[in-house]
Amino acid sequence: MEIHDAAAYFDQDPITDGYSGAALFEAQTASFDDSSGDGATNRRRVLSLAPGLAIPARRVVSLYGDRWLVGTGTPDGFLGSVIRQHFTMKRVTDLMAVVTPTEALAASAGTPVYAQRLYFKDTVNSLTDAEYDTFWNIFVAPGEPVVQGTFFRDADSRLYRARNTYLPLEGLRVAQSDALDTDARTTATFQTGTYDPVTDTFAAGTAAVAAIKIDVPKFYRFQHVSDAQTQKGDLAVLVPTGTTVPVGQTFTMDTLSWRILGKQVELGAIAIHARRA
Repeated sequence: MEIHDAAAYFDQDPITDGYSGAALFEAQTASFDDSSGDGATNRRRVLSLAPGLAIPARRVVSLYGDRWLVGTGTPDGFLGSVIRQHFTMKRVTDLMAVVTPTEALAASAGTPVYAQRLYFKDTVNSLTDAEYDTFWNIFVAPGEPVVQGTFFRDADSRLYRARNTYLPLEGLRVAQSDALDTDARTTATFQTGTYDPVTDTFAAGTAAVAAIKIDVPKFYRFQHVSDAQTQKGDLAVLVPTGTTVPVGQTFTMDTLSWRILGKQVELGAIAIHARRA
């Protein structure tokens, strides 16, 4: 009997595809050797496979009712031949929708993605209040459509914005993400009338559009010397492309009047720097 056949004899954990539920193979799993005080077994495990077996493309498997994200594999050998493959796994905590800013504004379904959402630190919006907001590391498979500026939406419809993404050695993409306020999605009303130079007035007309409010410390860019500096109470507001947002004009949001200090394109949407008028 070959040694890899002897090792495979103990592969008795049934593994299925985390998305489709299709049977994949049988394998061995073990606790991850980690001294973390919050319980490594709850977050990470090791998957051991016979050589030649492949992880599904979206890198999510199901084991005894739990879903796991599977990282990059490492082969083990004996006398020059590969006899086992070992993969680190992270427990899935959420089924989230990955959406672009435009899709988030439209409340579109987006791309359903299994992810691990792990607390990283607290942040403070020091321009406005002393309340803590949670900053998360969200782990997803490397092939998922996640880039800087992408939004995640959880089962409670709360939004998270990826401030940065990177792919570490373990092979699962990390999206460092701000949790937005629970009332981040709202409606903003803008003037749409045309300017009449003879009477120096605007024709009547308004348009209500979907909007997403973001605390300025979580989103700001100074791209020109003329860009207005942030002040207490300022907001970044995302609105759909095509919305009429002249700099200097006011708009209404949450029954309050706001002035547009600047605007820029953000992944197909428009990002406004807004201040109370």
